[in-house]
Amino acid sequence: MRGDGWGFRVTTECVLLADVGGTNARFAIAERLTASPDIRPILKDFWKTPGDAYGSFTEAALAYLRKTDARPDRAVFAVAGPVIGNQVHFTNRDWSISAKAVSASLHIEHVELINDFVAMSRSVPLLNDMEQTPIRAGAAEPKSNYVVAGPGTGFGLAAVAPLGNDFLVMGGEGGHQAFSPQDAYEIELLKALQIKHGYVSIENVAAGMAFESVLEVTFEIFGKTAETLTPAEVLDRANAGDEMCRTFCQMRANVAMSAIGDAVLATNARGGAWLAGGVSARIKDFLLTEEAEQRFSQRGPKTELMADIPVNLITSDEAALIGAAAYRRIG
Repeated sequence: MRGDGWGFRVTTECVLLADVGGTNARFAIAERLTASPDIRPILKDFWKTPGDAYGSFTEAALAYLRKTDARPDRAVFAVAGPVIGNQVHFTNRDWSISAKAVSASLHIEHVELINDFVAMSRSVPLLNDMEQTPIRAGAAEPKSNYVVAGPGTGFGLAAVAPLGNDFLVMGGEGGHQAFSPQDAYEIELLKALQIKHGYVSIENVAAGMAFESVLEVTFEIFGKTAETLTPAEVLDRANAGDEMCRTFCQMRANVAMSAIGDAVLATNARGGAWLAGGVSARIKDFLLTEEAEQRFSQRGPKTELMADIPVNLITSDEAALIGAAAYRRIG
């Protein structure tokens, strides 16, 4: 039977996929291999669970395998953090994953870890129109660099360059770049957050893990008594016209658009930009505002470079799983 560099057999391999973030873990099974980079992997038995429901990733994975009765001998896990030596300590969850340890615990011979935004970015050429929402119109140049970034629990970023008929995917920790305030409110945020953190990153401002601390500072800036609010409650108040909550939500959208615009310039991403992450999905209406668009596009003497760059929001819950499979040619 035909195989690839990993020795996959076309008809018999069962591959476990996982997308593990700071809040949720998603699992699926892929069952065939294709050598073509433009054929979408076929997934089955999708399952999503809160990470807090399990003490470790291994416990969650075992629960999934029992649930599906799957017997994989390959696995690719997209994880929220930098992968070093095929292991990761999560940036925003007290979990660690070692490919070697997971291989032994799950009885899976070959386990590979990749960054979740590497997986997310690899899914982009395979997504259909129903799995993404236009944020900014443009005309992407075919076979050109593109970027994927955005806030979830953390703030991820990856860039992709065409490489012949394939893709070169470059992961990074762009969310840990310095936060650069652009208006009076953001300047006050930076001052307050510097007292708490010293160095203030994009993630410290716009990511889900920063929600409570940034909201607390925002109450102070607006001279209001602090309240304990959920993201949904803040969004509801913003939509009802509350000035402080609207400013807070708009800021998060503006910072995300600034960050992905920076990535476009840094990588010459003429192929477009895609926003991802749970926070991005929740603040979609604020991403669509002219204010957010200006934060993406207004770049002084290089503003013209941004004129035709489209921005889309990835809405598929399976995108990182699709990308993890495509990254290893499972389809």
